[in-house]
Amino acid sequence: MTRNSDEVAFLRATAVKGSESPSEIAEKIGSARAYALISFALTVSANRRFPDGTLPSEIGDYVAGLKDRYPDASQILKPTVAEAVIRAALGEHDRLEGIDPDDASVLLFFLAHVLTIEADLDQVEVEKFISQVIELADSAT
Repeated sequence: MTRNSDEVAFLRATAVKGSESPSEIAEKIGSARAYALISFALTVSANRRFPDGTLPSEIGDYVAGLKDRYPDASQILKPTVAEAVIRAALGEHDRLEGIDPDDASVLLFFLAHVLTIEADLDQVEVEKFISQVIELADSAT
């Protein structure tokens, strides 16, 4: 199956530290498709980082450490929202009730990127990640 090169570049920018900005590539693929891809990128990355059996407190501890690891993102990091976005990606969709959609959207992109780069995927794993995310997004449409 032929993959869209802009979608691959978008997901590679999400998965590989130091890649080009995913926001510029997102414009090429359109906001709806970019949102679908980043949503599934977060789902895949969150499930890798927080497998079944992960305690809510472990997610809370992870979120609490984000400001220390990413001080430049302190303006957008709202712990309650970040935890809700991660838990929604893990299947607890009701966690987003009452959350400002703009806050959640900003953190969706940030968390997908952070969780993926922190996984420190090798080249083969990055390709698998990209394929998995595109497959999930395609099956959802």
